[in-house]
Amino acid sequence: MTYNGRKRGRPTGSGKDDTALLNAVAGKLLAHPEMKPSTAMKQVIAASPQPNTTPETLLRRLQVKWKAQSAVLMDTARAGAEAEARRIRERSIHQEAGSYGSGYIPRSFARELEGIQRMVDRITPNIGYLEKVQNALNPPGMSAVYKMMEEHRRIQDLIDPPHMQAIRKTIERMQRFGLLD
Repeated sequence: MTYNGRKRGRPTGSGKDDTALLNAVAGKLLAHPEMKPSTAMKQVIAASPQPNTTPETLLRRLQVKWKAQSAVLMDTARAGAEAEARRIRERSIHQEAGSYGSGYIPRSFARELEGIQRMVDRITPNIGYLEKVQNALNPPGMSAVYKMMEEHRRIQDLIDPPHMQAIRKTIERMQRFGLLD
């Protein structure tokens, strides 16, 4: 037999609005990817205490809402961070270009600068890959070998200084051409 009466408890969707807190949690997690969501929530709760609610209750409420909305909140935070970075980049481009003259920047010049910045942004993530390749080509043990080779070269230069080597080569050439006996 089905029951068509009212459900018990608070009606769905009538909860408290925690979007500002959840956005702050997403921002913290974006800034510190190694942080766990509960840790970020505790920091946000400590930074902005809510009246008439205990931190434990608020933490539990945020955890439930985070579980349901985390993907959307993180996407929103990423989009906001990218937009802010773009605004800062454009402002710095305009300030740099403005420092050379009247402050007027032709649109074509600004577009070219933005294109260059987008290219740099695309290349930047590959730096980690390039570091891995460099580490593969120069394993950590080889750095000790390179240091030993450099030390050997320095000792060799002390024993036989470069200016003396140059003089000796000059004398050998002069003897070869018969200029010296």
